[in-house]
Amino acid sequence: MNLLILPFIFSYANVPMMQIKLIILSILLFTTLVQNVEADSKSHVICGGPAGGVFMKYADTLVNSMKKNGIYGLAVRTKGSVENIRIVNASAAEFGICYTDDAEQAYKGFMAGDRFVYSRTRAVGYLYNAYVQILVRSNSNIYSINDLAGKNVATGGLGSGASANAERVLSALGLLGRVKRVNIGYSNALEQFYNGTIDAIWLYSGLPNPTANEAAKNENIRLIDLGRDLSTGKITDAYPSLKASLIKDGTYKWMKRSVSTLSGSAILITNADTPPADVYNFL
Repeated sequence: MNLLILPFIFSYANVPMMQIKLIILSILLFTTLVQNVEADSKSHVICGGPAGGVFMKYADTLVNSMKKNGIYGLAVRTKGSVENIRIVNASAAEFGICYTDDAEQAYKGFMAGDRFVYSRTRAVGYLYNAYVQILVRSNSNIYSINDLAGKNVATGGLGSGASANAERVLSALGLLGRVKRVNIGYSNALEQFYNGTIDAIWLYSGLPNPTANEAAKNENIRLIDLGRDLSTGKITDAYPSLKASLIKDGTYKWMKRSVSTLSGSAILITNADTPPADVYNFL
C-alpha cells in the first residue's frame, strides 16, 4: 500500500487526525525495521506483540520452528492485535497474530474510532483461545463489570487486543463512558496496581497469563466472575466472535473457584498478496 494515500483514506473513514498520525508512524517505523533485515526468497516477517507477552512467545516459537526447515524468519515486537492487522494489511509484513474479534471488526470497517476497511488481511490458522481476565484485589468491592463504573481500569496499551476487547465489551454494556480506562501495558499496569492507583487490570490472553501470576506474588487477587454480565446476551449478540466460557479452578494456583468469562481466538493472518507458496512453506 502507498502510505502517502493513507491520510486521505483514514480521513474519509472519519478517523481522528492524531490516530492517523500514530497509525502511519507505526507502519513507517515497522517498515524501516523490516528493511534493515537481510531478506531472501525464503524469509518471512511475523508481527508478534509486546515483550514477554503470549503473542511474542508464539511468534518467536514459529520462527525457531521454521529455522529447523531452512526457512528464515523474523519475529518483531509490536503493540499487539490491532497494530498487527494494520501492519499486515499495509503489506509491511507477511504475517501477524491477532484476535478474531479484532480481525472481524477491522475487515468490516467497524473498529471503534477507525472505520477504515482492512480488506487485505486473510486468516491462515487458529492458534489458541484468549480469555477475558479482569484482575482485582481480593478485598475489592468489584464483583461484576458493572461494578467497574467510576473505577480506574488498566485496559492495555493502544493498539493492543486487550484495549480493543475492553472497549467493545464496555460499549455493549453501556459502560464505555463510565469506566476510567487507562491505556497502559501490563508491566506498567502492575506497578500502578501495587500502589493503588489502578483498581483493576483487564487482561485478554491465553491461559495462564504471566501478568496474573506476577500480580499474585504481591497481592491477594481474584478474577471477576462475568456470569451476571453474560446473562443478558448483550455482549455475545453484539460480537458473535466472543463466546461465554469458563476458567476452571486450578488454572491458577491462587484461584479459589471457577469463574465465568468471555473468550475469543488468537489466529495467524497474512496479507492478501502473500504468494500461496510462501504461506504453504510457512505452515
